[in-house]
Amino acid sequence: QRPDVPIRMDMPGWSDTYGFLAEGYLDAGKHRLQLKWDGFYNRSLAEMTMYPADANEPPMFMLTWPDVRTWNSGVFAGDTWALGNASLILGARISLQENTVADAFGLNSLRIFYPNMDASKYRVLKSVSARYRRPVENWVLTGGVSYGDRAPSVSEGYGFYLFNSFDNHDYIGNPELENEASLEGNLGLSWEIEGASVALEGNYFHLPNYVIGEIDPFLSPMTIGADGVKVYRNLSYATQYNAVLRTAWKLTDAVRLEGNVSYHRGFDHTGRNLPFISPLAYDASVWYASNGFSGSIQMRGAGEQVHFSPAFGEDRTGAYTVFSMSLGKVFRLGNNDQVFVKGGADNVFDTFYTTYSDWNNIPRMGRNLYASVTYKLN
Repeated sequence: QRPDVPIRMDMPGWSDTYGFLAEGYLDAGKHRLQLKWDGFYNRSLAEMTMYPADANEPPMFMLTWPDVRTWNSGVFAGDTWALGNASLILGARISLQENTVADAFGLNSLRIFYPNMDASKYRVLKSVSARYRRPVENWVLTGGVSYGDRAPSVSEGYGFYLFNSFDNHDYIGNPELENEASLEGNLGLSWEIEGASVALEGNYFHLPNYVIGEIDPFLSPMTIGADGVKVYRNLSYATQYNAVLRTAWKLTDAVRLEGNVSYHRGFDHTGRNLPFISPLAYDASVWYASNGFSGSIQMRGAGEQVHFSPAFGEDRTGAYTVFSMSLGKVFRLGNNDQVFVKGGADNVFDTFYTTYSDWNNIPRMGRNLYASVTYKLN
């Protein structure tokens, strides 16, 4: 009912999911075995009706999710193997997935771009992993490797002119996509004594057949004002790595300090930055709890985002630091019931900021004051 728009659109959508899970465990000496069988069924349907401003012109209709039925079922086997004071955790999973476009109109719409596509497509999905953990005095060493793949999502495989306002492009799915794979290696080292701990963790991902939308210059956009059309494609590979440093220090029985710093980086096989990769991020906090009182002062922030992805609509975001605080008190009643009163403030200094993941640079919430009273029955 908006008054001044070039075209009015109704865009309802439905997604129904049903699933099951059965699992069991068996202890056999140094081995703890886990077996799991699970599955799900999903139906995704979305449509768009466009009503022109001229009432004499007929409305236009299309299916943006063409009634896609997904059935996935798989089995998992895992083993936690005790090796003295060390342990080795092994796991493997295999599943079968079927995607079916149930609506003939939607299937024929996709066949405009993929004339030879079948209504149904079957995929075999698999994963394996191994993780080792070994404590040595006050140190703990962990490391692992894993491999897995995933099927394209409904939008990636079967979306039809889905508009993305972040990069101002229409998107078309690709039912011929290969499974996106992930080969990961991770390593961690932690040190802990009474009242203090430090942990350094890192992982590296090699992602063959990485799925991302790429501009097709031969297609015209459906959305008024859109810059173009992107079709989901498989890249040769993408790379991502992450590192995080975690610290904690118990100053007294009542006061605890915590701090974390993390770094993330991601790019494709040509060196282009991947979208939605966090810049350097950090947080620190002081926690107090004693005699029913509790409180905290927290700081969190991030550096300037310089490794952004212009092709995905990202731009440079500035560095920021925000502070929050809270204070609470527990009152115990004669019948052992409890009343917990708490108040606090988020973004105490009303900092104006936006993060790498905020849609179209919409700013985060400014100063926010809150209070709560909780009554707990014993």
